Amino acid sequence: MIGDRSKFAFAGWVFLTLMLLAFAKAIIAAIHFENLSKGFGVPAGGNPVCTLVSRKQLRKARRTKRVIACAVAICPWDVNCYPQAIVARVLLGIHGVPYTLNLGVRKAGPRNELEAHAWLHAGSCAVTGGGSYRSHVLVNCYGKQSWRPLVPALPPTLSRAAKGQAVR
Repeated sequence: MIGDRSKFAFAGWVFLTLMLLAFAKAIIAAIHFENLSKGFGVPAGGNPVCTLVSRKQLRKARRTKRVIACAVAICPWDVNCYPQAIVARVLLGIHGVPYTLNLGVRKAGPRNELEAHAWLHAGSCAVTGGGSYRSHVLVNCYGKQSWRPLVPALPPTLSRAAKGQAVR
């Protein structure tokens, strides 16, 4: 009985995700990126960041990844990376899971045209878009809740010394 209940719950999340994918496509067409990006989280610029997640949050991120993959597989319309990343951001926000939504570009095709890509990570889980850090140049990164730069900052004493200030 518990297995049937969890299958029903999973199907409900897939249905909700389908509706959110449709809504995300409509929102992307109707709202300018500058206004839409205000809901992505705190911008970190082109600096990659890593979210700090608990084991429970990582399980929720992996479940969200499966739900989105199932919804995209049965979706009757084409859904690219951008609405998937927005929906993942919404679902992880519902569950309180920290995330980073990344936007990047790469040169593709015979004429080296720029191709944009959006992907979302929660800790070590690539919820949407896969491991795109290798193939795309990061243009902007948005984080929510507990996140930190991948490149560690200098300790306060070293950063003051680097600026020429007195260190005690």
